[in-house]
Amino acid sequence: MPEPSNSYAFVDNPGLAETYADALQNLVFDGTTFRFIFVVNRLDTPKPPEPPKGSQYPACRLVMPLTGVLALYQNLRNMVEALEKQGIIKKGQPPQGPAQPITLQ
Repeated sequence: MPEPSNSYAFVDNPGLAETYADALQNLVFDGTTFRFIFVVNRLDTPKPPEPPKGSQYPACRLVMPLTGVLALYQNLRNMVEALEKQGIIKKGQPPQGPAQPITLQ
């Protein structure tokens, strides 16, 4: 059952820890919710001339209902469009590196 998005007031929680992830390792839709597994990469001690080796560890398991994923999709789409308009990214090209934070509201 979709919930109206305008009936909730946002209350910030400054003590909430942030989670960093290097990649999305797995995404599953079970018919009701989307289940994301985000991972961080940890490199082993380098042993030249061997190529670098490492492991991926779960950093966050996130479960969202379809309505939440659709809202996330729309927000990401708006963010990408804003980055394209500012010339920070171009369609079909990978990002070149970190830029200034941009917030859409």
